[in-house]
Amino acid sequence: MTSISSNGKVAYIYDQASQTWFPIAGTTNTAANYDWTGVHEFSSNPVTFNEVLYAQGGVNNFQNPNARDAAIPSAPDGLVCFIRQTNAGEQINQLQYYYSGVWKNLVGYSQISNKLTNYTITAGDAGKIITVDSSSSNVITIPANSSETIVAGYKIEIVQLGSGTTSIQPAIGVSLKSKGRESLPATVPESPLEFDSRYSKITLLKIDTNTWLAYGDIIESSSSVPYSFTPTSYSFTPAYSFTPTTPYTFTPVAYTFVPATPYSFTPMTYTFTPVAYTFTPVAYTFTPNSNCADLSLISNPQTCTSCGGNWNATYNECSDPNAPAYSFTPVAYTFTPYSFTPVAYTFTPVAYTFTPVASTFTPVAYTFTPSTFTPLSYTF
Repeated sequence: MTSISSNGKVAYIYDQASQTWFPIAGTTNTAANYDWTGVHEFSSNPVTFNEVLYAQGGVNNFQNPNARDAAIPSAPDGLVCFIRQTNAGEQINQLQYYYSGVWKNLVGYSQISNKLTNYTITAGDAGKIITVDSSSSNVITIPANSSETIVAGYKIEIVQLGSGTTSIQPAIGVSLKSKGRESLPATVPESPLEFDSRYSKITLLKIDTNTWLAYGDIIESSSSVPYSFTPTSYSFTPAYSFTPTTPYTFTPVAYTFVPATPYSFTPMTYTFTPVAYTFTPVAYTFTPNSNCADLSLISNPQTCTSCGGNWNATYNECSDPNAPAYSFTPVAYTFTPYSFTPVAYTFTPVAYTFTPVASTFTPVAYTFTPSTFTPLSYTF
C-alpha cells in the first residue's frame, strides 16, 4: 500500500542551457536535530521586547545561572535569557535581563540575601530582598552614588527577621524620603529610619542619583522630625610645634668573632698486628709390602698366607705384620705478617675576624603647624 513519509528527500531540476542540476525544496523532518553553522538571517523585521519575552522557551534558555555565565561570559546590556533552575536545583522559571553589569529578574522570583550584622547596600542588591537576622541593633546604610552606582528605578526590600532593632541610615549626601519626613541639606546627616517591629518590611526605591524613597513598616517617630542641631561657633587655631629634644644617634656595637678554641685534628694511631699462624700437618705412616711383592695388591687369602701376610676377611685385603713403619715430616712454613703505620694529620683552621660598618642615624627635625579651622554656624 502506498504511504507518505515525513522524511524529506532532495529533488533536483535540470537547466539544459547551463547543463546544471539545481536542488529544489523538499519536506523537513521536524523530529530531527539540526546543527546550525555560519551566519543565518531568519527575519529582516525588528523583534520587539515583548516578543522576546513571549518566546521564553527558546531564546537563551539555560538550566541555571552557572550555565548562563559559562555560555555568555560578557553579556551586553539588554540581553534577555530564561533560567529554569537555581544553581542548587530549585525550579524558578525566571526571565532575566542584563543591565549595568548585573543579571536582573524581570518578574516573580526575588533573590534573598541574608545579613547578620551592619551592612552597606551594593549595586548587586538591586531587585533583591535583604533579610537581617540579628539579636543586636544593626544598621543598613544607603551609600552615596559616588561610592556605589545603583541605577535609578531599582528597588530593594529589607526585612527585619531578628529581635535586634534594624534601622536604615542614608550616607552624607543621600536624601531619604518617606511619609512625614522632612528634607535636609545634602551636607547634613539625616536621622535613621527604624522598623516598626520584628518581621516588618521596608521597601527602598531609588528615584534619582542620590534620592531614595522608603515606604512600608516604618516607626512614625523616626521619620517625622529631623535632628535639631545648633552648634556654637568654634574657632580652632592650634600651633603645635614638634622638635625632637635630642637628635637620634645610632652607633652599632662592633662585633668581633674569634672562635673560643682553635680547632685541632689529630687522628688516632692505628697499629696492625696480624695473628701468627702455625701449620702442623698430620703425620702420615707408610707401610710397604714384604718380599712377596706388594701384599696390598694380593686379592686372595691363600696367596696372602703363603707370602706370610695376614688376611682380613672383613675388608678382603692382605697386610704384612712385620713391615717397617715410615715417618713423614712436612716442610715447616713461616709466615711474617705486614705492619701498618698511618701518617699523622694535623688540622688548624683559619681564624676569622668580623668587624661591621658603624652606622650613624640622624633624623630630620620636623615642625608641624596645622591649619586654622572655623566651622559654619548651623541653626535648625
